[in-house]
Order: sequence, then structure tokens, then C-alpha cells
Amino acid sequence: MESEGQNYSISWSPFLVAQKLINLLFYLIRDIQCDTVKVIFEEFYEQGDLEKRAGRIPIPMMDRNRVEELPSSQVSFLNGICIPCYDLLRKIIPETEPLMDGCKANLKIWQAQCDNQKLGSKESV
Repeated sequence: MESEGQNYSISWSPFLVAQKLINLLFYLIRDIQCDTVKVIFEEFYEQGDLEKRAGRIPIPMMDRNRVEELPSSQVSFLNGICIPCYDLLRKIIPETEPLMDGCKANLKIWQAQCDNQKLGSKESV
């Protein structure tokens, strides 16, 4: 493309396109992650309610009376499942680094919520 004697060339490689799509996914994932967690946990809580009605004690993750444990369970999930998966993906496809960055950013948010809860419980003692 030329404009007033200037030559602008745009080269698009498949890797550049993939990297741009991954960057877009990072922002989308970050924006919807909390909403997704709420939907998933509502399903867990419904299962826990069914278990309570059947006379069983649900696991903490499925007990809506233990909702304060949500941040710590997210930290465990991100550390134990997501980060190792994204780390492997990043090693195979280096252009997926933004996904790992997004996961670590989400981890910081959930970890901050855990830390705030710990501070709050220490202050109430």
C-alpha cells in the first residue's frame, strides 16, 4: 500500500495472526473468568443441596454454606491444574505465553482475596 510516496507493507504470518488471537483470548478470558466461576459453583452448590437433602455431607466445594472457601479453592485450582497446563502449552507453542500471563493475573486476584479473608479473620479474633 502506498500513500504520498510512502511504502507501507504489512506482512502477516500465521504465527502473528495466532499471537493476535491469543492476545484477544487473554482479554476475553480475564473478563469472563469470574462469571464462569460463579456459574460453575452454583452448579456445585445445587449438587451439594441435593446431597444434604439425601442426608449426606457434601464436600466443602459443593457446600454453599462454605462459600468463603471459594477464593482458596480457586487458588488451588489455578496452581494445581491451570498453571501446569498453560506451562506445558507454552513450551509446545511459545506464542501462547499470554494465556499463562492471564492465568497468573487471575491467580493474583484470587490470592489477594484469600489474603484479605485471612486479614479479616485475624482482625475479628
